[in-house]
Amino acid sequence: MAKKLKIADKSSELADFISKNNKNDQFSFFCAGGRFDDLERILSTNDIKITPIILYNTLPQPHVIKSHFDGVLFFSPSAVRSYAMKNTFKNTHAFCLGPSTAKEVENYTENFSVAKTPEDTQMLLIIKNYFKKGYE
Repeated sequence: MAKKLKIADKSSELADFISKNNKNDQFSFFCAGGRFDDLERILSTNDIKITPIILYNTLPQPHVIKSHFDGVLFFSPSAVRSYAMKNTFKNTHAFCLGPSTAKEVENYTENFSVAKTPEDTQMLLIIKNYFKKGYE
């Protein structure tokens, strides 16, 4: 039976933990195609065998948004790329679930906020704080 070693907000954080605590182990990594390769790169650099098992590929689903929104929520880098294919970030604040999503948003705008941890309550908090400033 598999056991849980650690939960991390970022793959690089998980890779650092494994590199320090599980040097003689091997890992399978169930993932999506087109992801950031932090986990594999860091573990390979530390001579730890990891086998990625791609479960699905994310395909862009761009849609034209005809209305203007003061803010848009993004939960993944691929969502950012899909949005940017047919829409602009002009006069729109982007709210990002985590650092990987924020890294992608930086390619399009400087006008964004990132949740402290990738949780829905943290997303709601950054949205509340952003719009609260506008009414003070």
